[in-house]
Amino acid sequence: MAPLVCAVFCCIIGGQDAEQNKWPWQVTVQRNEDPICGGSLISALWVVSAGHCFDPLVLGVHHLLSPSAPGPSKVQQIICHPSYNAMNHVADITLVKLKESVPFIPSICPISLPGASHQFPEGSKCWVTGWRRVEVTSKSALHRLTQIMAPFCQALPRPL
Repeated sequence: MAPLVCAVFCCIIGGQDAEQNKWPWQVTVQRNEDPICGGSLISALWVVSAGHCFDPLVLGVHHLLSPSAPGPSKVQQIICHPSYNAMNHVADITLVKLKESVPFIPSICPISLPGASHQFPEGSKCWVTGWRRVEVTSKSALHRLTQIMAPFCQALPRPL
């Protein structure tokens, strides 16, 4: 199945189960134990995610209903982008500082980020991971981490 990218809040439908520990930087942001957003661990103390989705952060999870899934990490500080606008989601990015450093184990380690000058050519593809919806109209997500290859999206021009 080809990925379906929705224009409004860019959700991706489809994909396949991810191999355990393949994406150890993947963080789930949860509300009532359901995934509402994802994020990436960028160091032992910092996570990057969208600004509109803050609730408990859980790291090292492959299957959300697994009894071995770790509990939520405590948050010390949330730093939203200074231009973040909750009405239209402009600059919807947040840094989250954890209260305690997380230990690096096979299921939890930071992502390697490209340098600030790295350019991604038009038409490049990337892996997108998360706890996906099965279909566009579905309100519930699967409880197993999934992955799909998708094209990079160019940022939309900001309104004047």
